[in-house]
Amino acid sequence: MENQPISYQEVLALFRETDKKFQKTDERFKQTEQLVKSLSKQIGEITDNLGRFAEQQIQPVIMQYFNEYGVKLNVHTRNFSLKDENGRFIAEIDLLLFNHDNAVAL
Repeated sequence: MENQPISYQEVLALFRETDKKFQKTDERFKQTEQLVKSLSKQIGEITDNLGRFAEQQIQPVIMQYFNEYGVKLNVHTRNFSLKDENGRFIAEIDLLLFNHDNAVAL
């Protein structure tokens, strides 16, 4: 069988078909990006809630532990951010327990 030259109209039809496939693929990518963004937000909310729950559960235990060893920690703060002199983020402390002499950062 001999290869027949392809006509101009056939080339245009192939380009249109390819363009439609690209458009469908682009739409699928957009849908996937939206799904990933939504899932990332949901996962972030779950981990935040779990983190807060863990902090609430551990705070009394940690305070009691130090109190039993004579270190009375009576003040606490949550989600304390440390920044340098230029205001750049250095670290986050989930739970900071302290008194006039001591501090415990978790």
